[in-house]
Amino acid sequence: MKSYILYLFSLPILLVSCQQWNPFSNEMSQEDESALAEMNYAIEMTNAYNDTLGMYGQDMLPFNQNDWNYCEDQYHHYDSLFNHFNNMYSHDNDGDDHEHNNQGKMHGRMHNEKKQGTYHSMNVHEQMEAIRMTHAQFH
Repeated sequence: MKSYILYLFSLPILLVSCQQWNPFSNEMSQEDESALAEMNYAIEMTNAYNDTLGMYGQDMLPFNQNDWNYCEDQYHHYDSLFNHFNNMYSHDNDGDDHEHNNQGKMHGRMHNEKKQGTYHSMNVHEQMEAIRMTHAQFH
């Protein structure tokens, strides 16, 4: 009877510890978490500097060549950082809806719906492409 009670109490502890370390789990690595956070920050900053350049173009800000050059440089800096961290990201997590081959081309794939939004998606690339298209008017 004592061994049955001991078994009953130790089973939940064993199950919880097995779930914490699962070699078959496809949890996002620290490197991917960091790259994803940096990509999202790069999109945010690229968009902010692009919007500022747009305000100069619409005469919402008094034009200053030094400020324009700074915003332009920062835009391209964060655009490059997005590409850098996108290349560092593994694209092999359960929630990812696309992957890249070694030529940088994207291929769609089925993804886990319940993890949508917490991983890397095509939407991020579409958002960045829209910012780039808007920025093209400044060149």
